[in-house]
Amino acid sequence: MFVAESIRTARACGASGLLVVRADSAFYGADVVNACRALNAHFSVTVRMNASIKAEIAGIDETAWRPIKYPKAIWDEEGQCWISDAEIAETTYTAFTSKPKKYQVTARLIVRRVKRLNPRDRARSSTPGATTQPSPTPRSR
Repeated sequence: MFVAESIRTARACGASGLLVVRADSAFYGADVVNACRALNAHFSVTVRMNASIKAEIAGIDETAWRPIKYPKAIWDEEGQCWISDAEIAETTYTAFTSKPKKYQVTARLIVRRVKRLNPRDRARSSTPGATTQPSPTPRSR
């Protein structure tokens, strides 16, 4: 498997510190995530949107969302907040639940949502518009 091979190669070449595997949704799968865990590498993988991901995101309390302070964001004195097009929140998600328990992975799910520019979609503005990434931390490993 490519990811396991890459981690082993990095270690064989002398990498002794923290290794982080970053992958897009094409690599989202139990084999990739479990290879990272088995070989003591942290990971950040973009998750494919599916019903269970949507349900988990829908359960994030509105007060948990924080605006992202982009370099060109505008501070609104009246509202005492940053005006930007995105927000971020975090929850926990168990992936690969259709697999045997030993292949299931519970990790952080970091969600970025963007403001919808299409007026038809504004009612759904809490729907995530971009990246969702499960990523282990020392406290969740």
